[in-house]
Amino acid sequence: MDIFKKLSSLPEISKAQLSKILSINPNRKFLIIEPGLIKPLERVCGVQWLKSNGIEKIFKIEPVAPVFEDNIIFYMIYPDFKVFNQVVNQIRAQVNIENPTNNKYHIVIVPRISQLFVDELEEYGLLDSVVKLHSFQWMPIHLDTGILSLELPLLYKSLYVNENYSLLPVLSKALWQLCFVTGKPRVFLTLGSHSHNVLKQYEGLCQDRGETDKADSDFGAVIIMDRNIDYTSALLTPGIYSGLLSEVYPVKSGVCGSSKMEKQVNEDELALDNKCNPIPKKHQVFY
Repeated sequence: MDIFKKLSSLPEISKAQLSKILSINPNRKFLIIEPGLIKPLERVCGVQWLKSNGIEKIFKIEPVAPVFEDNIIFYMIYPDFKVFNQVVNQIRAQVNIENPTNNKYHIVIVPRISQLFVDELEEYGLLDSVVKLHSFQWMPIHLDTGILSLELPLLYKSLYVNENYSLLPVLSKALWQLCFVTGKPRVFLTLGSHSHNVLKQYEGLCQDRGETDKADSDFGAVIIMDRNIDYTSALLTPGIYSGLLSEVYPVKSGVCGSSKMEKQVNEDELALDNKCNPIPKKHQVFY
């Protein structure tokens, strides 16, 4: 099979994983999704596929959730604690703790569950008895010819800004799954400590869960490289640079703001003439 047909078929594997989660409750259900997940999910499965798998209505997460009555609720969010806490508060506002409905509330975390989420639900007495957590890691999404993406906007900030390594196993698992489709390359090259750890975790998965038996690979080599080793190449593509920047600093209407580097600037120093040239500040002269 042609390599591009193989990559285009990756969503079918992701659909099978998501279908397994949704089929935990065979009744009709509502899906409440984080807005940032809508576009990537469209690449994985369409609305018609979701409806064929029991999703009756789809909502975006709002500060105040509508009343769902007896409907089964599936939330889908990124592993952001602030959003997760918002979801838990909405569930607590509607659930009857003394007489909860079994198998009604589900939270699907893309791509994996954080231990903080488990601790939060245990603290409120909601884990498993009221709310069930599910991890859903879709296969790399084939965006264009030769371009794959995991669509994980939190990864860069989590890894390089917050130094949180909890999402590293997601990369190794994605590589391990991809090798079952394309075959295992003969050569792996890593540049950087994070990349080296990803390869070690990949080798651990091969030992624990087995590896592909495909004799040939569609790729001769795989190069895994830490972003901080090659920041310059990101500057060559405006789209990539803007995407990386927006993950670290708030960017609104082309204006980037940073709370870490606030400076008290004198308005007189920023005065401009009618041609937008800076007007030098006049200093008092004493005779």
